[in-house]
Amino acid sequence: MAKTPQPSLHTRTAGRQRGVGLIEVLIAVLILSFGLVGLSLLQGRVLKYTYSSMQRTEALMLLNSLMESMRANRAEAVSGLYNVTEVQAAPGGASLAAQDLTFWFANLPRWITTPANPTLTVTCTTTNILLLRAQCNTTLQWDDRRAGGIENEKLNLVSEL
Repeated sequence: MAKTPQPSLHTRTAGRQRGVGLIEVLIAVLILSFGLVGLSLLQGRVLKYTYSSMQRTEALMLLNSLMESMRANRAEAVSGLYNVTEVQAAPGGASLAAQDLTFWFANLPRWITTPANPTLTVTCTTTNILLLRAQCNTTLQWDDRRAGGIENEKLNLVSEL
């Protein structure tokens, strides 16, 4: 008796399946959509953290600018005319220190753009009155929740004048 050859597995399924099945396409689209949603969420977080970092960098530049103004006007800085405690606007006055603070506060909204007004604290303590030396501590505080940070973000700059 002659044995009839059995078709191989490959030849049996080759006749039934052609191309990609609908379920396979749906699974591939589902996996791709999860990946794209993950990438978009990641991009959103990157933008928030970049904005927060930019705010901190600009705050540091602003505090450094104020410190340089105090360094240029050392006599008034050592005498305490720049000293302010958690103010949101420049104190009035005709001194050069008051004018520097007015100019600094006028430029502040261009750099620190948050819903809550930033507050500034400046404290200069005299270390040597004869040499006009002082240690000045400047602190800028602002609301960083919009950028994914904390409510009261603080940046502190200390310098010897």
